[in-house]
Amino acid sequence: MSPPPRYVPTTVSLRCELHADLLRCAHERGKAPDVIIQEALQSYLRPSALSRATAPISVGAPLGLSARPVVSAPQRALYLTWNGALHIISKPRFTVGRERDNDLFINDSNVSRYHCEVLYEGGEYKIVDLKSTNGVDHQGQRVPWRHISEGDEYFLCEHKISFSFRQP
Repeated sequence: MSPPPRYVPTTVSLRCELHADLLRCAHERGKAPDVIIQEALQSYLRPSALSRATAPISVGAPLGLSARPVVSAPQRALYLTWNGALHIISKPRFTVGRERDNDLFINDSNVSRYHCEVLYEGGEYKIVDLKSTNGVDHQGQRVPWRHISEGDEYFLCEHKISFSFRQP
């Protein structure tokens, strides 16, 4: 009689689950994933083990995808209003889409899983379409990217998002 089969967890599944949990935790705390990892290491590792680390730990994208370069934190906040709710953008990258791990989750099948992102680069914010199916519209024109100005309004399908640098 042969032995019963052993359960072997798949590495890919575990990596995806851990990465999703890390992004959720970072989002809930309003911190970058790298900061969450450093805090966890400081809490759980012996001080001697932590002091031997030669370089800060960096979080890569899941499944071998390349990660974006680290960008400095914005010097000023940007306020996004969608569906009556105010969202404060105070980090270098803010994602919008139908997938739950986005910073702004829009539950609409017309919105792409990762529809667009708001980036802070060179002292300015810009909105970037992530090759979404239905695009990002500004004043009736589809835009691949655009610098964000005070009072700008964009449409993702039927969803209007507005931006302001002044706290409402």
